[in-house]
Amino acid sequence: MSTPAINYEHIAEAFEAHREDLMRYLVARTHDICDAEDILQDTFLNLLESETILLPATMRQLLFRVATNLFIDRARRRQKQNEIYSYLYDMAPRGGELATEHVVLAHEVKEIESNVINMMAPKRQMIYIRIQHDGESPASVAADLGIAEKTVNSHLFFGRREVRTALRAVGF
Repeated sequence: MSTPAINYEHIAEAFEAHREDLMRYLVARTHDICDAEDILQDTFLNLLESETILLPATMRQLLFRVATNLFIDRARRRQKQNEIYSYLYDMAPRGGELATEHVVLAHEVKEIESNVINMMAPKRQMIYIRIQHDGESPASVAADLGIAEKTVNSHLFFGRREVRTALRAVGF
């Protein structure tokens, strides 16, 4: 018994039919048209990359569920970034000598990371830089490179692990 093929036409039709409603929903949640458009595009790409059989009868609910999950993931990521920035701000010394020590440590960390990045395979290096430094989403990098988002996330995971290992090896 063979598995039925994913019908990309049905996905595209459903997406087009519900695009405006989905966009309004996302703008109401994000309060930012650009973020809403990014999530909308990621939703469509997510469905296209899905290996499950999608039923036309449940497509609208699925579109909204995927969009909601992507919105929540993005909100969590931003909250985590804000917590890190807040922590760094709170821990930043206000005096000259301690500030110099923190600048030197930050420079060391950046140099170690740079060395590790330079030793990565070219594709992993590019993915790591685009996501970690340029702030691109894994979905947009995957779409741009024409590879699965899972592959991008795998490269990112291993790249981050390489950097963490190198930092731990020198006491960070």
